[in-house]
Amino acid sequence: MRKRITAEHADGAGEGAEQQRLKERYLDQDAAAHPHHAQVGDRAPALGRAQQHRRRGEQHAEQRADRREQAARLVAWAQRLLEQADVLVCGGEFDPAAGQPGDSTPYHTWLWNNLVGAYDLKALAGAADFLSLMTYLQHTPRTPPGPLGGVPYLERVVRHALALGVPPDRISLGVPFFSMHWYTDWSPEKKGFSWARGLDWAAATGLARRFRADVVWDSIEGAQQAHWERAGTREYAWIEDARALRPKLELERRLGLRGISVWRIGNEDPAVWSLLATWARSSH
Repeated sequence: MRKRITAEHADGAGEGAEQQRLKERYLDQDAAAHPHHAQVGDRAPALGRAQQHRRRGEQHAEQRADRREQAARLVAWAQRLLEQADVLVCGGEFDPAAGQPGDSTPYHTWLWNNLVGAYDLKALAGAADFLSLMTYLQHTPRTPPGPLGGVPYLERVVRHALALGVPPDRISLGVPFFSMHWYTDWSPEKKGFSWARGLDWAAATGLARRFRADVVWDSIEGAQQAHWERAGTREYAWIEDARALRPKLELERRLGLRGISVWRIGNEDPAVWSLLATWARSSH
């Protein structure tokens, strides 16, 4: 805690020798501990800090204004794109080719009417440079545990878009860089319930190590999975890593697509970058 040093003057004669030594020692200590203080006195450090806080506040306000402006431009662009392509086509029957084969459930019908089948992909592709297909989140907190985007599911979704007339060079394959953990939770409103959360690669693999779970490769889905017991109930994780990325890159190349889009950088297994470098050199 800093001590406040007040130098007293008698009849304008100046500071005493002891007071001067104390003040000089205080100034030296303050300069060493706070090199950003250009001047030190009774008020200068506080004023300096106030100015810094004000500048930081102004910077935050400018950043918020920039984000609002960017969001407004994005919304305006999306509105122009939708108007140009006239792409809203809500309705129609559920198309199993776009999702899991077999009979649909109310969940799949909702998914089709509100997301999967809500847009004219061909018209969008004609109005935009390319489409990033969100071919991940095959399984979510609202579904049983499963891969975020199993390779068979990815291929079905892409082939559905191709069948609608979207050129392959206008399709960017959506690839997850994150993992998912399914667990049992509790809240006063819901009581006990099952839920899931997204995790980055380090957190997901760390969770598996913590519970000494075997991480097992699923050669059909092209992803890693693990499960373990916590206090008598099972928990599950599907983990996306460099090994899981490889079959997705092979799918992109085999179908002749534009490339990939990832969600999101910062969640990935660090080993994906050397794999991506090799893929980029060999295919593009």
